Amino acid sequence: MSCIMIALTIHDSVVTEETTGDFFDLYNSIINMEGQEEIAKRDVIKSYFNFGKILDDCFNYYKKDNPKCTAQALVNKKVWEQLPNVSDDALRKKKKRALKIFELFNKIGEDKIQKIKSFSASSILKLDQGKIVEILIRFAISSS
Repeated sequence: MSCIMIALTIHDSVVTEETTGDFFDLYNSIINMEGQEEIAKRDVIKSYFNFGKILDDCFNYYKKDNPKCTAQALVNKKVWEQLPNVSDDALRKKKKRALKIFELFNKIGEDKIQKIKSFSASSILKLDQGKIVEILIRFAISSS
């Protein structure tokens, strides 16, 4: 009786199937995919961080000469001008996520993004304020 397995491989972000009975190749495929998953998670978090940083920079720029509410309205106008086909709700959610990730990694260090292995942007976004405070304290203690 022969053992036929299906392995998934990624080429240019497209998943294809290969049939093989080689457990070594299948195991290595899993390891490679897990590595790609870690990189993808970090890339998503880094993208949210960058988006949040630009939002924050823009807000601080407008805040110099305007009240907070006006500064925020000017940021929103600037974003909507560049993303006219994105719904208000989708944009609001992305901005909220980006700012939460930016605020966390801006405090503990942007370099910490590269050390992430198992957390996704979604899992970070689910952290409540108490967990975020714990993380901040943990990093403050470890850096002192």
